[in-house]
Amino acid sequence: MKAVARDVLSNGDVAHVSYKGRVAANRFAEGRLTRVAIPVADLRLDPSNPRLDRQVLYGHPVLQLEADHGLSRDETSGYVGYIPLDALNDASAPTHRISVRSSYLFDAPDIKTPNPMPLSCGSLLSVRSTQGRFAETDDGRFAILAHLTPITETESDLAATAETLIGTPYLWGGNSAFGIDCSGLIQLACQAAGRPCPGDSDQQCRDLGRPCVMGMRPERNDLFFWKGHVALAVSDTRLIHANAHHMAVAHEPITDALARIEAQGDGPLLAHKRL
Repeated sequence: MKAVARDVLSNGDVAHVSYKGRVAANRFAEGRLTRVAIPVADLRLDPSNPRLDRQVLYGHPVLQLEADHGLSRDETSGYVGYIPLDALNDASAPTHRISVRSSYLFDAPDIKTPNPMPLSCGSLLSVRSTQGRFAETDDGRFAILAHLTPITETESDLAATAETLIGTPYLWGGNSAFGIDCSGLIQLACQAAGRPCPGDSDQQCRDLGRPCVMGMRPERNDLFFWKGHVALAVSDTRLIHANAHHMAVAHEPITDALARIEAQGDGPLLAHKRL
């Protein structure tokens, strides 16, 4: 299995049929729509390299290109890579998302049921019925109803969603309440708001919002981009970001972040954008 580009569903041997005439491959396939069946599935661009490139949350759709390997595309973000086949299944289309920081999925409608599955905010579930405080999912497990929101309902304030993750440990490539990086935080906030959002900060800088004049007074939910980093304004003086300095999701004064990031050698601010 060869390393792949994060935005092209092809590894030179097999490619998605949509790339016929655009890439060289030995075979072309339609693929099969699956969903993540574990709390968080790791996605790697190079299966021989242990580096984590991105993660995909429980219930999110994944286009699995072929059954004999894990070349896949996260259909939420468009991110391409290898996902272990045992992390995927054929679950039904989701109806609800986890709208609190984290929750659990139980094998019975009882909070004392042992060994529940932990789920991050942003995880997707297919609910078929409700039983008191619980929602029964399509696979016969039970989620806490108060922790769910229909996927048709979206949040209006990205910063409020991001702030629910204050203190979450920093994890390179992380996309969940168990560990998250700068672009993962923005992606989770955008997904809760019903906004399409790619997986990496350079893609987000390219696709999200409209440019502001450098030095313009920030507004809540503005985005700041550096080379390899992104942060979200919570006011005209403070931002929130998942970062390796605090090793967590943290607030920081905007002026402090600008000075610190440039002083540590990561360069000046590249873009200020407004959604």
